[in-house]
Amino acid sequence: MDAMEFVRCVASESDVARRAEFSAAGQAWLRGVRTCLQRALVPLLPVSTLACSALGDAAYASHAGCYTAADNSICDLPFTDVLTLAAVLSRDLLDPRAIRQMGEVAKTCLTVAPAGADPGSARERAASFRSLAAAATDAESLQRFLRGQSRLPSR
Repeated sequence: MDAMEFVRCVASESDVARRAEFSAAGQAWLRGVRTCLQRALVPLLPVSTLACSALGDAAYASHAGCYTAADNSICDLPFTDVLTLAAVLSRDLLDPRAIRQMGEVAKTCLTVAPAGADPGSARERAASFRSLAAAATDAESLQRFLRGQSRLPSR
């Protein structure tokens, strides 16, 4: 694989092009996650030895850890940012690897309460992540959940 093929394999500008849809915290999180995901791929270089599918598998495997990093966790964002991210990535969420990662992230967030959250909002947030984790079993369930949250257009 040459450098341009590598770029096509890992490049996703959807979060960049639509970053205005996120809160300020969500935009900062996107920058941190992008850096984490890029760093996770560095050990896989040189790119000439990798097939795009193998690179994709490795990239997906790093997502949950980068999304829930202690210093930059999606769990600390407003749930509206979580739903916005799911809507931005909706096409990618048809991939079983992405669905597994979404479920893993949601389960991780169930165990973490954002600093300073009042008990009522913490319960509401936990219920939202529980619903997301339950929906992250297959593409149809996940898409139905997101449509129910008014984040995806109806078919």
